[in-house]
Amino acid sequence: MTRDYITLFVRVALLLAPSISVQAQAVKGETPSSVVVSAPGKRVVFPALEEDETRYWDKGFLISIQHRASKTQPAVVLYDSAGSARQKANVWIDNAVEVMVTHAAATESGNLIVSGAAKDPTGKIAYFLATIDSSGNPAKLLRTNPFVPQQICGGENGTVWALGFDRDVDEGRTGSDYALLRKYSLDTGFVTETFQRSKLARAGRVYPMGSTMRCNSSQIGIYTGLDHEWAKYDVKSKVLRIWKAPELASVGRKITGLAFSGDGELFASIMDQAEGTSGLYKFVSRNTGDGEWSAVESTVKPFEHSAVAVLMGSTRDTMIYESSLQERDSNDKQTLSFARFTKVGSGRATAPAH
Repeated sequence: MTRDYITLFVRVALLLAPSISVQAQAVKGETPSSVVVSAPGKRVVFPALEEDETRYWDKGFLISIQHRASKTQPAVVLYDSAGSARQKANVWIDNAVEVMVTHAAATESGNLIVSGAAKDPTGKIAYFLATIDSSGNPAKLLRTNPFVPQQICGGENGTVWALGFDRDVDEGRTGSDYALLRKYSLDTGFVTETFQRSKLARAGRVYPMGSTMRCNSSQIGIYTGLDHEWAKYDVKSKVLRIWKAPELASVGRKITGLAFSGDGELFASIMDQAEGTSGLYKFVSRNTGDGEWSAVESTVKPFEHSAVAVLMGSTRDTMIYESSLQERDSNDKQTLSFARFTKVGSGRATAPAH
């Protein structure tokens, strides 16, 4: 195995399942969030989580990703809201000896797109974006070297937005600036880019560790993980805004899941190991370019009575989450709750445009 290959997979391993390891401060003594979550309208049982598997909810599907692909087993599975597997994808590239799937996403039309890295017999690595055909195999394939796509989502007219890093810059440690967010067409290649690394609070670092990207119909939301920054990019106006989230206050608190709502709000499930509680929080942004985590009423409870343990995603009016990790352990399945949420106030704020 070549040094390049080892470097790639060490980097990928650090960035997989980003929302699980992100640490955050849940602000206490604040005014509760202007959101009310109803009791779950339904609960659906999904297969047990496997080792090296990441899941999240997006575009009406539970997306399951096995990051180490194989020739014979599906690396990506799309489950519908009834718990049935709607599509399975064997993400394997011709002439590859090993393939790593970094991310997968559903488009607005329900098609599947994936990102990853493939190693050929000589040890060279190709980073790629691909569409998946109806038989579950890669169809259109686009190489993105030296850009390494780590998170993706579908854009308009079959385009793909990718969040990642430039390997030539980062491994050379040149400190050069580059765009973290890039748009591609699987037919014509690179389209455009935005969100320069220099916009980050700690721009000298390599690509921010543990970042999570989600998209709705008009915006792209990026939470930069260990850098504690929340960025929103408006696709139509091409305006990027960045807010500073609270820094780590205690190693006992961590974000276990994130969701970007249809109207552009950021939500998180936060576990407080010191207090023994978990619950749902909303990021409340300020005009000063920062913000705080505000508890959603009646959702923060002790572990044994938890209402929201792991947030998987959201639709315009529904939160999808695991209510209890103990439940997962006891029945060897993953049970997701679907609960409507409503706003009881506005309180929106903007950050300076970048």
